[in-house]
Amino acid sequence: TDESVLASTKKVAIMGGGSFGTAMGTLLARNKSDLDVVILMRNPDDAQALNETHRNKKYLPTYELPVNIRATTDAKEALVGCDYIIHAVPVQ
Repeated sequence: TDESVLASTKKVAIMGGGSFGTAMGTLLARNKSDLDVVILMRNPDDAQALNETHRNKKYLPTYELPVNIRATTDAKEALVGCDYIIHAVPVQ
């Protein structure tokens, strides 16, 4: 059978919880409601707030995030079982 990439994807990790990482995660989560989207963040308080409120209060406070996005500060939790990893950490 010929499946699309997104159809066969179960989990995506986003490295970076800023505006770009959050936007990329939102795009993926909205296009596949059973996709596990995990955002790897540095700050435990920011990760907890995202998980509790479904908002990234620091970077995109006016947008409610899909329920299939979650955040963690644990790299192993974010990366284990990933089909894809998106690097969204700013580099200068």
